[in-house]
Amino acid sequence: MIQSIWVYFFDRLRLSNRKHPIYILPTLDGLKLLCLNVVLLIIGLIYANNYVLLFNFILFCLFLASMFYTHFNLQGVVFESIESESYFANENGSFLIKLRSKKEQDHFFVKCQIRDENILSVGDNVVSKIAHEEMRPFHYQMRPLKRGELMIDHLYIETTFPLNFFKCFTLFKLHHHVLCYPEKIDHGLSLISHGPDPKAQDAEDFILKKYQHGDPLNRVNWKRVAKNNDWQTKHQILTGLSNFYICLDVENKTQDEIEKILSQACFDIYNFFRQQISFGIKVNGETIREINSGDKHMHYCLSFLARFASPYD
Repeated sequence: MIQSIWVYFFDRLRLSNRKHPIYILPTLDGLKLLCLNVVLLIIGLIYANNYVLLFNFILFCLFLASMFYTHFNLQGVVFESIESESYFANENGSFLIKLRSKKEQDHFFVKCQIRDENILSVGDNVVSKIAHEEMRPFHYQMRPLKRGELMIDHLYIETTFPLNFFKCFTLFKLHHHVLCYPEKIDHGLSLISHGPDPKAQDAEDFILKKYQHGDPLNRVNWKRVAKNNDWQTKHQILTGLSNFYICLDVENKTQDEIEKILSQACFDIYNFFRQQISFGIKVNGETIREINSGDKHMHYCLSFLARFASPYD
């Protein structure tokens, strides 16, 4: 219930047009302390017990002091900038976020949150200290959950320091674009065809590597498994073959099948780049990117896969 109230409040805050106002609300621990104050006040008045009333007064002063200091701790924290790269879906990455203090005070245990259904926060993402008038960069750990050009609309900054009785928070509007490549997985799909290079030759040479969880079972060397219980998988040697097309046949395919094809293509592109093999891209027989190599070419092809619009989009 408390979580639902927080979500509702954050949504209303996100839709408001106010420029990063500061809000403060009691946490669950704060509500417990408030209920304890009420109970102690009733007991002290009924039994006329001055010690209970004194203890209740001390707790209530602590409650108020925590509220004022929590609000004071967030005042003056300013979002400066956010920097990002391109990421693979379902792989951990980080944004470089810079916070600044514009007041002559230190700020402690400030937490950043990006509330987006397509970006999963990894870890606490808490800045332990922002010194007065200091520019504090830190890496926001996250994991994108889908491919595409994602939009980060808001950054939430909050703190519960010092006693976790109150949560003080604000938000900053970002409108920051993040490009996310498809998930890099070998599904065992054959998308590779030879290019027009006459020097290219068919290669049937393989090397054996230790089996890892997720490797396609059709590449397992079953003879070695049956003979020595030695799990090895076959990996094709592509050295000497420097002219390939990655062919995406997406006609009459379901959404899940298209995503698997894009994921396999992403894996092949990354593998070709590591082995310095030239490649191009075809979609349904049409050449989208001519055969080339290099870092710029790889990022162009991965960006095409990230922005690929399926018939179901």
